[in-house]
Amino acid sequence: PPAFHDISFELRRGEVLGIAGLLGSGRTELLRAIFGADAASGGEIELDGERIERPSPRRMRDRGLGYTSENRKEEALVQELSIHANLVLASLDRIARRGWIHPALETPLVRTQIEGLHIKVGDAQLPVSSLSGGNQQKVVVGNWLNTAPKVMLLDEPSRGIDIQAREHPGEAVAVDGRGEHEPERRVVCAEQLGDAAAQHDVRAEEAHPLGGVV
Repeated sequence: PPAFHDISFELRRGEVLGIAGLLGSGRTELLRAIFGADAASGGEIELDGERIERPSPRRMRDRGLGYTSENRKEEALVQELSIHANLVLASLDRIARRGWIHPALETPLVRTQIEGLHIKVGDAQLPVSSLSGGNQQKVVVGNWLNTAPKVMLLDEPSRGIDIQAREHPGEAVAVDGRGEHEPERRVVCAEQLGDAAAQHDVRAEEAHPLGGVV
């Protein structure tokens, strides 16, 4: 059977939409399909009233979408590279001039995310593998916030983060890293059943194991 079917939702500016389900419910597959990482067999994606044809990760990033994978060690971070480098991987096209990387252009972006997301790091040039799981997760998020996304797709954003943290990652992403004159960011969080619904000011949809959203 397909990983999901009959999915339909609208995401408004400034909204954090929670998609909750058990393991195998299709949460991850849905986000990957929206971002263009996996092909969908049908359906339409619209952003600000414009239909997006043949989505791919590069095309969706250029249209203002960011995606953080649940598998951060293998799909979201390059463990051998520094914290600094991992915070700018998704935005190199924006800050590289004629194909050349300029550290002077990277440093403000790195500093903004370390301060804004409260990443506990002594030296940004240390390997990202030296950080705790929760701080690695923040680097994953900060990397995509540096692309100034309109929409963030977060797969298991709370993984590795202190459960006593006051603010849900989705709510923080909706605000952090957004310029004063940028429109409100939209966020989709895919989490295990119960996690998303338990957060205040988060609209949760339950994804059933056989697909569909109710």
